[in-house]
This record gives sequence, C-alpha cells and structure tokens, in this order.
Amino acid sequence: MSRSARTASRCPDRCTVDDARCRSAGRPARTHARTKNAMRAASATHRRRRRDGRRRRAMPATSDVVCVLVLWCVRGTKTRSERELRPGNMEAFVQIPVNSSFFQQNVKLNLRQKSLGAPRARVARSVTLRMRSWGVRPGGVEKFADELVETANKIASPGRGILAVDESTKTIGKRLATIGVENTETHRRGYRELLFTCQGLGEYISGAILYEETLYQSTRDGRPFVDCLRNIGVIPGIKVDKGLAPLPGAALAHETWCTGLDGLSERAAAYYAQGARFAKWRAVIQIAPGGPTRQAIFENCYGLARYARTVQDQGLVPIIEPEVLLDGDHTIERCAEVQEEVYSILYNLCQQQGVFLEGSLLKPSMTLPGADSKQQVKPDVIAEMTVRTLERTIPAAVPGIMFLSGGMTEEEATINLNALNSRPRKGPWALSFSYGRALQQSCLKSWMGKDENVRAAQEALLARARANSKASLGKYVPGSEPTLDVTGTFEAGYKY
Repeated sequence: MSRSARTASRCPDRCTVDDARCRSAGRPARTHARTKNAMRAASATHRRRRRDGRRRRAMPATSDVVCVLVLWCVRGTKTRSERELRPGNMEAFVQIPVNSSFFQQNVKLNLRQKSLGAPRARVARSVTLRMRSWGVRPGGVEKFADELVETANKIASPGRGILAVDESTKTIGKRLATIGVENTETHRRGYRELLFTCQGLGEYISGAILYEETLYQSTRDGRPFVDCLRNIGVIPGIKVDKGLAPLPGAALAHETWCTGLDGLSERAAAYYAQGARFAKWRAVIQIAPGGPTRQAIFENCYGLARYARTVQDQGLVPIIEPEVLLDGDHTIERCAEVQEEVYSILYNLCQQQGVFLEGSLLKPSMTLPGADSKQQVKPDVIAEMTVRTLERTIPAAVPGIMFLSGGMTEEEATINLNALNSRPRKGPWALSFSYGRALQQSCLKSWMGKDENVRAAQEALLARARANSKASLGKYVPGSEPTLDVTGTFEAGYKY
C-alpha cells in the first residue's frame, strides 16, 4: 500500500486505528477523540511521575566516584524508541569527582534513564555550569577554573606584588656587568638564590616571574628554586614568550610582534608540572610619528589573547603585558590615547578567544609622557590619567592590575604607585606592582657578587619590597625606605 493510501485510511482524529475499524466498532468520532485524549493525559502523567522519582534519587557521594559530563547531540528519528546516541557528535567530555567543590558549586544535572542500546544507561540531558555565565568556552579551563581564580586573587592580594626575575641570559648579563660580575651560570644561580631564600619576602611579594633556566635551577645544596619560593610564601611563575621580532609587512621599521605561540600548550603543561602557577607574555607598542599602526596593535593584542587562553587551558594564570614604551617625546595625553585604543582592542580579542578574565591579570605601563618629552607631570596627574584610562577600558572581572616600572627609578616607581592608590576610583581591581629593575637595583649594588654581602643585599630587597607594599595600599611616605638607585634604568627599545 502506498504512503498516500495509508494516510487516507487513517482516522480523522489521527489515531493509530484505521478508519474502517473505528466505524465497525460503532465508535463515534467525538467519543473516540475524548478517549484518545484521556489516554494521552494518563501517559503524560505516568512519564512525569517516573521522571520526578528519578530526580529524587540520591547521587553517590563516595570519593572515588567520577561524574562524566557528556554534552551529546541526539539524532531524532521517526519514533522515540529509534533514537540513537552518536559518540561522533560529542561536544565536550569532562571528568569531575562528584564530591569536589567544583562539582558541588558549579554543576547541576538533570539525569534521565533511557534504553539507548545499553542497559541502565544514564545520559546527562541538561548541564548547567557557572562558567557558562562567565562566557568560558568548552576546553581545559573548566578543570582549572577554581585554581585559576584562587591563584589570581592571591597574587593580587592587598599589600603584595610581583618580583619580576625573568631576564634572559643575555639581559641578566647586562645587569651583572654593571657590578663587575661575569655572566656565568654559577653567578646567575648565586644571585637568584639570594633572592629566593630571603626570609620575610613573602610578606610583601606574592609571586615571582622566572626565566626558563631559573625554573629548573636549584640552590647549591640541591633545593629546587620553586620549593624555596613556596617556603617563603611566594608563587612561582614563568615567562613563556620567545621575545620580540620584526613585524612582517609593517609600515614602520621599528614595529615588532612577540613570538612563542608554537608549542606553547606543551610548554605550559611542562611548566605547570614543574611547579609554575602563572605565566607572563610581553608585547610592545611604541609611540612614534605615524604610529603605532593598527596592524601592530592588532597583531600584538591577538598574540596576547591567544597566549592567555592557551596557558589557562594548562592551569596557568596569564599575566597579560601590553607595554606602551616610554621611548619618544609624546605627551601624557597622547600616551593615554594610545593606551585606550590598545586596551580596548586587547579585551575585545580576549572575549573572542574565550579568555577567563577572573583567572587573569594585567601588567600595563603607567600613563606617562615620553622619556624625551619636556612635559613635566606630577604623580597626582599620572595617577589621574592612568586611572581614567583603566576605567574606560579594563573589565571589572580582572582581579588585579600589576604595573611595570618601565625604567623609572626605584623611588619614582614607588611614589607613582602610591599616588594611584591614594585617589578614589570606580574600578574594583587591585592596583599593585610587578617590578623588576625597580626592586633589584639596590639589591644588586649591595651584593656586588660577594657571598659576604648576601645579607645586606637581602635587606636592600626587603626595603624596596616593603616600600612598594605600602604604596599598593596608598600608605607610603616618600623617602622612608632606603634606595641606592638615583638614576633609573631606562633603556630605549628595551628588550628582555
């Protein structure tokens, strides 16, 4: 019988009994319709009761139970019994212990038991994750979400900042040369050992950015540096970019982009296994006649966004560093204009790449006139312009903004940070520091490469860390802590 013939023989009320059998039973059409509707209602009630009963069943709470969240696409066919689950249509697969805080706080399941080719199969029909409301896309971030937030908030905790010790082998050689010390592995390790074994440093420093060599180094007696940092309350971090390179096709010859995305995911996983819990990537924007070009801004911001999402998938909090260099004679107003454009593009790209902002930090430069500018500005003006720029562009979800020193003297960097935290602001983020040269200059000059000077060098480091800790709370009194840095360390076209 053809399909059209079968359709014609059906009851006008669309029942499963053909029209001839309805008439032979002497069943009026109206009565038959009422009977059919009553059967439908009874069936729906039965299905609802069975579903509600399953919802009330307690889920096991033993520590070894793992909840497998599978977001499936179910292919619908003619009848309900013919539906199939296709593993090829799986969108995400996450294993989470049922009794973990992540599961209890973030996951809500509505389980329905069906016969899907396997007896007593349980399928997650609906999954609600808190990260969905945060805008996090499926990937590795789900596994580390709680840890990323916790690490970012610890680093940006009140009164603490970051010690940047991520100079490359070539750059640390320049630092050692200023005190007449040869650039050898022994001297590099000896200097960093005095930093990482400084008792009391964790009271003012929450994190330390390391170079790859340093992450795998140990003290003379064999203690890994990452363990030394943890023992004094400092979280180890790692510089993951591979440095600056000329930007292909750039309209201006001096414009660069940051390299290192190739193999970043694998390296980030290895750094996490070694003990690092956050990462840093530095991109550089330079103000010059005709620049920065839109191409340079976009390429550097895109690299920052891709880096941030990549390391988050491996458990590292990304420190995003779009440094606008002090090179040039531009005014503070021009600096603010460029920074607003850069930060706006940056966070738009971060949103596109699915960066988890609550588990990230920003490391910008302060809003300053160029190093060759004749414009004289006071710390209050610097603070006003910097805060205004941040309020216009930085999302409130970012927990902390850790400023770089950019070649300012130790005291100048501290005073400007204090001014930032002495004025009211709309933004909820912590304003703190991630200083390298502005924390280490007095320390280096006190050490001079001699073992007998280690304690004096550590005292100099503690003095500047304490000064910036007070400044991050708006409580620093200029000149209250000693410094041996009176000239600053500005270097045109600075590269790590």
